[in-house]
Amino acid sequence: MKAETQAVLLERMMQNKKIHPEFELCFPLFLVEKKTLKRLSVGDVFLLGLDTLESILIEHKGIHNVSRYAKLAFIENNSRQEVEITSIKNMVLNPFNNSEYEEVKCVFSKIDVQLFDVGSRLRLEDELFESVEIFNINSDITAEGKLIEVNDEIAIEVTKVHT
Repeated sequence: MKAETQAVLLERMMQNKKIHPEFELCFPLFLVEKKTLKRLSVGDVFLLGLDTLESILIEHKGIHNVSRYAKLAFIENNSRQEVEITSIKNMVLNPFNNSEYEEVKCVFSKIDVQLFDVGSRLRLEDELFESVEIFNINSDITAEGKLIEVNDEIAIEVTKVHT
């Protein structure tokens, strides 16, 4: 009985342990007026000013908020969505200090990355871009949304607001 219990505990421990680092797949960070974030409601739209889908990977490390940051290029490969890492930087994520604006991060998903080098390709799930979580830079979730198109540009429509 004791060996069986140890095996079950070991199995749970291994399921919770990440083998590869976890990254957030998101849009490039952008600024929003603080008063706009406070008055955010369902149906509001963030116009991002992007005519093509741009995204980045961010890996958070430790207490100093040092992150690895990768720019990505989208590749259509036999009807599968893939992204290729085009550049990698180390950066410090500091909250934007301004009384009027707040930096916002829109996250599609958290993905495990086995190989994090320039030129590495990652396969993306088809339903990955169906929903977006909207965070302030302190990682407080503000809202959830979905991608829409407005005048041939990519935008996010708010579907749920968190208080």
